[in-house]
Amino acid sequence: MGEKEVAAKYGVPGRGYADYAMLRGDPSDGLPGVPGVGDKTAAALVTRFGSVEGILAALDSGTAEGFPAGARRRLEAARDYLAAAGTVVRVVTDIDAAELRDLDDRLPAAPRDPRALVELADRWGLDGPVNRLLNALAARSGAS
Repeated sequence: MGEKEVAAKYGVPGRGYADYAMLRGDPSDGLPGVPGVGDKTAAALVTRFGSVEGILAALDSGTAEGFPAGARRRLEAARDYLAAAGTVVRVVTDIDAAELRDLDDRLPAAPRDPRALVELADRWGLDGPVNRLLNALAARSGAS
């Protein structure tokens, strides 16, 4: 998805999606979000302040302007979460396209080290997602 598609679907610029996801939550990334902040409030905050960093700066300045009702209090209570969540959702945006030319992005037919995969899945409680991945790889390789 590009800038236009993200803006149309979520009401925020594409570059603001990570901040939007941190605020409203994103189960696929394990982000709980700020309690009481949903899609509309998250979009309004990102549109007004540009980023979580901008929101935190506004909180620090003591301004009440631009915060939907009750949002300021909720965001203050979620400061620790907001400080940590950025490391989960940030993606690389400054990669040189030349670095991608030689990237082999083909999906493998099977895991390179099945034992290590099972150990990681057990360690982190990822049995469900890993099994879905293995089933998708098996179905894909069977269809080839």
